[in-house]
Amino acid sequence: EFITIVRRLYAREKKLIKQQNAAPVLPKNTVFFKGVEIIDSIIGEYSYIATNSIVCRCSIGKFCSIDPNVVIDLGEHPTNFVSTAPIFYCTDNVVVTTFCDSTAFDGFSRVTIGHDVWIGTSVVIRNGIKIGDCAIIAAGAGNWRCTLIYYCWQCSG
Repeated sequence: EFITIVRRLYAREKKLIKQQNAAPVLPKNTVFFKGVEIIDSIIGEYSYIATNSIVCRCSIGKFCSIDPNVVIDLGEHPTNFVSTAPIFYCTDNVVVTTFCDSTAFDGFSRVTIGHDVWIGTSVVIRNGIKIGDCAIIAAGAGNWRCTLIYYCWQCSG
């Protein structure tokens, strides 16, 4: 069974900060280490997320291992607009003010991670990525857009 956790969670300390609605029920045998932030995500049973990782807008399957300092989907900015600042393309942004009438670029797409996936230390996973079952993403990998199934991805150099 999956569970949705919608705000920041420091599970090793069993503290929950600003959880929306009812208190969450953590998935069976799932572990979140100190400093983990989970925002609008679904985590499968028997998975763990290690220290100082940030998981946003993500569905993670069962039996997944996510190492320390992993960053998943923090948002993106357009590179073909007059500016990369959100006030030029988004009506609902962190700056609060806007110079546009409607949102012209959506910088947030959900990430999907299959079952039995290992994501190594300091991996960055961009918006909209789909990682299939049994994939291994080597430490330090990042800045890619693809679907991986039974695959090992690593950076060279």
